[in-house]
Amino acid sequence: MRMATILCWLAATPVLAEDIPADEPQYESPSFERPTTRETSDASEDSREERTFLPTYNATAILARLGQIQKTCERVEEEYRVDCLARTYRSLANDIRNSRGDSIVQSTLMEAARKLDDVVESNLDVEKQAIRAHLMSPLGQKLLSTPPLRAVRAGMVDASKRDATNVLEEAQTTLLRSASDGSSKALVYQRIAASIGSNKVLLRSA
Repeated sequence: MRMATILCWLAATPVLAEDIPADEPQYESPSFERPTTRETSDASEDSREERTFLPTYNATAILARLGQIQKTCERVEEEYRVDCLARTYRSLANDIRNSRGDSIVQSTLMEAARKLDDVVESNLDVEKQAIRAHLMSPLGQKLLSTPPLRAVRAGMVDASKRDATNVLEEAQTTLLRSASDGSSKALVYQRIAASIGSNKVLLRSA
């Protein structure tokens, strides 16, 4: 009887991974050749990234992922935070698209990712090494792994964070406008907009 109980618990563990409180991310220096074009970067991200997610991206899964993004990006140095948001938003948008999730949420996150990427490209520190961050559960499972993250120049950190804050605010506005049209998904859009708003804390000046 005890063995059957243990086996049932183990079988349920991957599904429950989204609900386990996350420990501090762990970091490693990746083997990374800086992409020369955005298209090359995007293609390589999808092939290298490891992540655990629910088969269908419903509102609960999207909100959980945005929470994981916050826990991951808040631990990286300030120079990497805008790119952390850009890469993880793009990854989430791709997963929503691949699971045939909500098109408004998907397009909003993808547009935000593109604009955040532009902020990084405009202020890129070509000499600072990229890093990769892994968010781990207390059981040692990888809940979220980032692609290699690029740094912005030290002197442009504050300006980059201000521009990134504007991008997130635009994403919130898009979702809240969608919520105001009486859609049955209005509450979902409001909750996701609020979660994106919470991500703005990562961009506050120290």
